[in-house]
Amino acid sequence: MTPVRRTEIFNHLSSRLCGVVVSDGLKLLDFLILQVGEGPVDTLLGKYAELCGRGSQIQAVEALLDDEEQGKLCRSIMKLRLLGTWHPPEKPSTPANPCRPTKLASPEAFTGALCWKIMQAHAPGLAGPMDGPAYWGEEPPKLASFVTLLPDAADFPLPK
Repeated sequence: MTPVRRTEIFNHLSSRLCGVVVSDGLKLLDFLILQVGEGPVDTLLGKYAELCGRGSQIQAVEALLDDEEQGKLCRSIMKLRLLGTWHPPEKPSTPANPCRPTKLASPEAFTGALCWKIMQAHAPGLAGPMDGPAYWGEEPPKLASFVTLLPDAADFPLPK
């Protein structure tokens, strides 16, 4: 798989997993490949593209999440995108034994994580656009100023 195609499919899958349009400006694909290798990443992305070609994107994501191995990797990608931290797919998480992140993907991945954008906030300790005296006394900007919600599949085709 070419690097460009890998990035396109990774961004598309990440968008479907997280529910908002994402790019790879934080270099999370490179980080993912360093953690698990090109082979597992290409297998996941190839499977996703194949499933999208046979049915809906939602069904493709559901099938991947239901798969024993692919589902673990998808959950790790969601945590990476949402939190900016790495939760290895081989470490199961249960209520009694939650999986703790093993590392921060990068300082930029943490401060740029989707969780802050979805909450219309910023990471603790960072100045944000709403900071100042009593900034919580005012309504935050609309969610659309932080993220682009994922459109229906017909409006969000998988790149060819």
